[in-house]
Amino acid sequence: MSVEVQQDQTRVWKAGSLKGMDVLRARFTHESFSPHVHSGFGICLVERGGHGFRCKGENWVGDPGSIVLINADQVHTGHNASDQPWAYHAMYPEIDLIEWALPHHQGLPWFTEPVVNNEQSRALLAQLFQALTDDSVTLATETLFINTLNHLVKAHGGQPFDAQLGREQKPIDRIKSVIQDRLFEDISIDELAAEVGWSPTYLVRAFKRETGLPPHAFLVQKRVDAARHLLIRGVPVAEAAVATGFNDQSHLHRHFKKALGITPGAYRAAALG
Repeated sequence: MSVEVQQDQTRVWKAGSLKGMDVLRARFTHESFSPHVHSGFGICLVERGGHGFRCKGENWVGDPGSIVLINADQVHTGHNASDQPWAYHAMYPEIDLIEWALPHHQGLPWFTEPVVNNEQSRALLAQLFQALTDDSVTLATETLFINTLNHLVKAHGGQPFDAQLGREQKPIDRIKSVIQDRLFEDISIDELAAEVGWSPTYLVRAFKRETGLPPHAFLVQKRVDAARHLLIRGVPVAEAAVATGFNDQSHLHRHFKKALGITPGAYRAAALG
């Protein structure tokens, strides 16, 4: 289940008892990730080196022991910010898993700071990652996940996700929905603009201002995520590429590696065990 390229190592696996959540342990020397989003949340514990990234219009660095918290659909990058290998442990819970683990009245969380340092948070997260790595008893792992997530939200969360919405969020959400519904079609800016009564120019500007990505880049990220789900089910890389709107296997390979730090073939092999 491990993949090694030169000095880089990536291991990815599924936390089956936690609705198939992706778990990743990686060590990179020169790898960098272009601006991308995850459909769920990203929770990372930095083990070595510097976890450098751009998020919320600022540059951030997580030192060893730091926790990196990325909200759902929040645009961010990633790179090594030190002169030694950059190593980290990460998990990517989808929104339905977050909702399952939190009190029903609480709503979807919004982490206010992308990098936090807190001894209790670090200890809980390290314990959870150990359980996920060791494939511990289901009940124990689920309990750890619920306790850790609730602690992180209480200690580092701000207002609920909905309270962070900008003034143009409803039209932007409509555009996102249309993109998702027509993900594998050759949709135009004019068609998206007509959905919300904006001009194409205003749509491009507003969409990037609200999401951090232009509409086409957002579409590509959603296609990468769709391809990821096919690969998990064992669909060959070439078939997954065509099925999710990429020109060919190399086209998917390029965008997948930039977003996830692992090739589609390596991800499929690791996910299938």
